[in-house]
Amino acid sequence: MFEEGNPVDCIFFDFKKALEMVSHGRLFAQVEMYGISGNVLTWVRNYLSNHTQIAINGRLYQPTAVPQGSIIGPILFPIIINDLHALAANFVKLFTDDTKLFGDASSQVRHPTRHPDIQQDIQTFADWTTKWCMKFHPDKCKVMRLGTGHHQYECTMNTQ
Repeated sequence: MFEEGNPVDCIFFDFKKALEMVSHGRLFAQVEMYGISGNVLTWVRNYLSNHTQIAINGRLYQPTAVPQGSIIGPILFPIIINDLHALAANFVKLFTDDTKLFGDASSQVRHPTRHPDIQQDIQTFADWTTKWCMKFHPDKCKVMRLGTGHHQYECTMNTQ
């Protein structure tokens, strides 16, 4: 893409309350799928299941799948989103809860088979978040355009 002199769109995705939204059942299934079992799986289940409802400044909070700011969160979240890159036709970079999608932006309208449509990947990601009961924070998702000669349409995301 960029090395060939083509312009590139880089989409930065921001998950809304990423670690708080994931259901325990889906999380445990994904953890088991990656071969984590036995005492480690029991420890993860116990850690996440033993969180209780708390009140802070008079506001009652429900237990969450992965408590925000926990040590285990940055370990578990990549396990949750690791399959996201396989769904995209374009290049995806994952790091903890940061997701970046890179796509050739020179001629997607003229050659959609040569240059996979980045808009389709955005929709695929949105569909994935629905399946996982998660949401993107649309106001924090950004597009960075690299190079010159970009296509004339804008990337859009359905707000969930």
